[in-house]
Amino acid sequence: MYASKDRQSKDTVGVEAFQGRLRLRLPRQLFDGKQKYLTLGLSDTKINLKIAEAKAQEIQTDIVLERFDYTLDKYRPTHLKPVTMNHSQQVLNLGALWDKYMEFKKPIASPSTIGNQYAGFTRAIALLPSQNLKDSILIRDWIVANKPPNAAKRLIVQLRCWFEID
Repeated sequence: MYASKDRQSKDTVGVEAFQGRLRLRLPRQLFDGKQKYLTLGLSDTKINLKIAEAKAQEIQTDIVLERFDYTLDKYRPTHLKPVTMNHSQQVLNLGALWDKYMEFKKPIASPSTIGNQYAGFTRAIALLPSQNLKDSILIRDWIVANKPPNAAKRLIVQLRCWFEID
């Protein structure tokens, strides 16, 4: 668990590491005294900790400005939001599939590959303009436009290999 030296107040958003992943601990007073957490889908690394702290600050600001989203949808990472086809059917999105792929790779890939190369891919996937697998051209074009050429190629190869993205 991460906290400042003087310990975080009970009425602030906290960042915690739980089972090797980062999550946000939301103030109890928002949910009638019940403890709620927001899972970020990020592994516990220094870089991801900075991302988690920024998200915690965003939520804290919304609380102070009285615009907090109690559904938490505003704060969920894009890669953890399911893509819905219609009101009754949900499909896995790219981020959710990537997380499953990372679970598969964890026992067979080196820790440095997981922590360096794949962590960068995970962050890039979280920033994609769409998580819908049907938007493969949009996803590819965004990767090419926003990543260095070598990184874009490696990410597209990984995605194409597992998700058949053009």
